Amino acid sequence: MRVNYIEPPVPAIGAYGWIKNLVTLAGGGLVVHGGAILHRYGLGSWQRGREVIWEKTLAALQVPIYLTIHGQGICEPGAGRWLDGKTFVFNESVVANEEGLRQLEFVLSNLGNRYLETEQDKVAYFCSELNVSAHHLPSKSYAGRYTARPTIRYFVDRTPMFFLPVPAPQVVSFTYIQGPEANLTGFAHHLQTYLALFRELSEFRFLFLARTDGLFGKASELFRDLVTIPLESNPADDLLRYFRIRKAWDLAQYTSVTEGDLIFRNLAKERFGGSRFEHFYRAWKVGRVSEQEIRTEFQGSDRHHTIEFEVQLLTSIAPILPVPGENR
Repeated sequence: MRVNYIEPPVPAIGAYGWIKNLVTLAGGGLVVHGGAILHRYGLGSWQRGREVIWEKTLAALQVPIYLTIHGQGICEPGAGRWLDGKTFVFNESVVANEEGLRQLEFVLSNLGNRYLETEQDKVAYFCSELNVSAHHLPSKSYAGRYTARPTIRYFVDRTPMFFLPVPAPQVVSFTYIQGPEANLTGFAHHLQTYLALFRELSEFRFLFLARTDGLFGKASELFRDLVTIPLESNPADDLLRYFRIRKAWDLAQYTSVTEGDLIFRNLAKERFGGSRFEHFYRAWKVGRVSEQEIRTEFQGSDRHHTIEFEVQLLTSIAPILPVPGENR
């Protein structure tokens, strides 16, 4: 067994005071199966920056980082306990909310995957291995306090990105973990942020995860409308043809509609059946949206795409209920 001694940062005092750098090993994250899940702290601004310290320390030790809790998630799983090789106990409290537990659950349930662990790993994979230009990657610019040039960071959402274990095909898998919201606004924004990257990929998987299946149907429809159809070879021409046939039928101009048009319309109904296309049809029909605007919106792709979309329940987190009569 090799023992690594971790030296404290120098200087020991940071931007938020002394205590930020006085951390225990449990505060570093949860280490499991040779990798780490890094915290997102829930208590006090004095803890800000610890994630960065631990990420650098673990990277120097060549410890893979499966996930850093992100978004609205709060979770400090280093304080949890393993009851056995398959059961991890952790409490929802000020140090963990439901969103953080969702993210933790997914990684613990899929430890056999090979994760793209850090921003640098993801950029290297897409830019170096797949030759994708960096301007296609999801990014965010941060204004510098002392420099005129902004800092560009990539994949700031930190959602898990992985490859299934061999012998499965080594196709990159993207994920989105639905929070407690009853709508898919965040999911739609996430897909729009990643669409430029999706256009550059010949093949990828996307996994939508939630605690209930109530939004699975709408999520599948939204993914079809925002990703699958826009990545087809030339969706705008087919969409405009569908609009013209539908408008002629709505106006009772039946003699202008051929049998082939009716067959095409019936097939296109399912393909362009989402609320997004209904909105464009109504706007186009009254002249609020031009054909050129529709062609710009649905410009398609010259690349052939193989896309696999899946929905999956997060069900392995089970509450531990008090024994009747027990005081807690």
